[in-house]
Amino acid sequence: MIEAIANQLGYSVSQTREVWSPFSRALDAGVELNRLYTLEPERAEQTMAEFVGAAKEEIEASAGGLIVYRLKGAEPKFASPMEYGGHYLEVDRELLANGLEKSNVALVIEGGPETYLDFVSDLPATVFVWNSLETNMSLEEMEEMRSGKFIDLSQLKQEACIGS
Repeated sequence: MIEAIANQLGYSVSQTREVWSPFSRALDAGVELNRLYTLEPERAEQTMAEFVGAAKEEIEASAGGLIVYRLKGAEPKFASPMEYGGHYLEVDRELLANGLEKSNVALVIEGGPETYLDFVSDLPATVFVWNSLETNMSLEEMEEMRSGKFIDLSQLKQEACIGS
């Protein structure tokens, strides 16, 4: 997927850096951040700061190339709208804005039909990447929420669907 996105945007794989969002990192590491925020808020903040720090380092190291920022977890099976909006959305916004100061950013939204696309659609990025089949959200519907370039992962193998 990373190579296909890079190719669509005119980058080589060597010019591309994959950066996982802090909440995505927590999910992949098996850290239950939402539970920690409820039971041990200070520990949750410390843990989140570590994941944010790792993402910041990767963004800093990508100057001049393409950042593929992978965002997983913005859906009910991982977080309520309040949890995602309250703990993670603004962190993602800040990291993406920082990335855009240094590089082009492809924001890849990973999720199913209940993904909070209305939340994440206004996050800053050069190109918005999602899967219309998995999210049940067409290009036309995405264009109503956001302007700019798009890549529909469900179309990527055939030919990327890039809107203007």
